Amino acid sequence: MLFLLKNHAMNNQLKQKSRLFVIGSFLILMALIFMISPLFKQLREEVFSEMKLKIYEKQHPQEENQKEEIKEDENFNSLESLPPSVEQQEETPPTYNYNYIGYLEIPKLGFKRGFVDKNSKYNNIEYNITISSVSDFPDKEKGNFIIMGHSGYGYAAFFANLHKISIGDQAIVTYKDQKYTYQLVNTYLQEKTGKVAIFRDFSKKALTLITCTYQDSTHQTIFVFEPV
Repeated sequence: MLFLLKNHAMNNQLKQKSRLFVIGSFLILMALIFMISPLFKQLREEVFSEMKLKIYEKQHPQEENQKEEIKEDENFNSLESLPPSVEQQEETPPTYNYNYIGYLEIPKLGFKRGFVDKNSKYNNIEYNITISSVSDFPDKEKGNFIIMGHSGYGYAAFFANLHKISIGDQAIVTYKDQKYTYQLVNTYLQEKTGKVAIFRDFSKKALTLITCTYQDSTHQTIFVFEPV
């Protein structure tokens, strides 16, 4: 009888250890999945971006779809996603006389923001959405109007919701009392290297928006629009 009781107790201990082992293994597995899931997400985004870019290039003949490269400048150096913080979220936007020369609207996001002249000291992502130093203006035939902006948090994160737009969504630029309507035709990611390659159809005008990739500190997203 004593032997049976001891054997029963040992079986219970083994079962308890087995349960603890299973629970411990499960927790370790969940922790590993939690740790590597951002890597898988980033890899997936890069693969999807590359696929979309290849599809776009096939749909547009090479002689019309060329690469336009923007070299490093002060605004690209500081084109980073602002980190989330209570201080930034509660920060009050400073008041300046910007003297806007035009406006960018994205109806889907309810977004409207002015832009200043390229030579203005306020043409800086710390103050406004910013026109690239090599950008054309919307009234130039077959030109590319290139605008950069912060994503993330804080009053300067004007492009915080830009990741929510989809192919076909519209953007409207008002410049010199003229409205230019565009629709999104391509988006892709690039690593932050201080310069950006823009793939677009050179037979048309373009609007290009550039910001940091949503929840990704190592890439930036390029949004290419064409006239409607």
